[in-house]
Amino acid sequence: MRAVRPRLLAGLLAMLASAVPVTVLALLVRRTADPVPRFDQWVDVQLTRFTLAHESVRRAGELGAYALHPWVFRALVLVAIVVLFRRRARAAALWAGATVVAGGLLGVGLKLAVHRARPVLDDPVATASGYSFPSGHALNSALCVSVLLVLLWRPLGRRGYRALAAVLAVLLVLATAMDRLLLGVHYPSDVVAGDLVGVLAVVSSWVAFGPVLRERARREADRAASAGAVTGSP
Repeated sequence: MRAVRPRLLAGLLAMLASAVPVTVLALLVRRTADPVPRFDQWVDVQLTRFTLAHESVRRAGELGAYALHPWVFRALVLVAIVVLFRRRARAAALWAGATVVAGGLLGVGLKLAVHRARPVLDDPVATASGYSFPSGHALNSALCVSVLLVLLWRPLGRRGYRALAAVLAVLLVLATAMDRLLLGVHYPSDVVAGDLVGVLAVVSSWVAFGPVLRERARREADRAASAGAVTGSP
């Protein structure tokens, strides 16, 4: 227990440090007359005009709203958790599940705290309910993709496979952010905040529990190997 406490403290400090940029953004978007909200509105107007002028972009955005939905990413993490449990990697499975749940609840709390309304446009492409800051789609894509990347990092092994996985992860997060903007249902600062919260939640969780998880994974692997040896003995 004594060895765990410094890691928990480090995770808490990492979480507090990561909250700084999100808090700054939250304060900047509260007043519509400030530069950030004005820039947000200008970007949304320009991007939705582009979407309305190109039917293929509009269809892609509408498809992306479903294909990149938070529950799609959560389902992928759930599949990974089931696989980990079947392989007796219970510590990693619990870490993944707890991190996704905690990150999602953090996003809901921020929405309620900031209370930012959705974009209001003269020519909207789509509409969405709920508060705007941070983007739930952006947060959950960054959160779940980061968790999956952490889980796959060691099994992938080769540097080339890891680089490819990292590139695919970034592309998925960027695609989700752009989809929200092209549909005009979020401001740029919403998706930036969502991505920050998602990634930094995983970083903070890993700082706190990563070494513990590695040690437990080693013990679980040793127990599995011992059980296999006993079963296979004459």
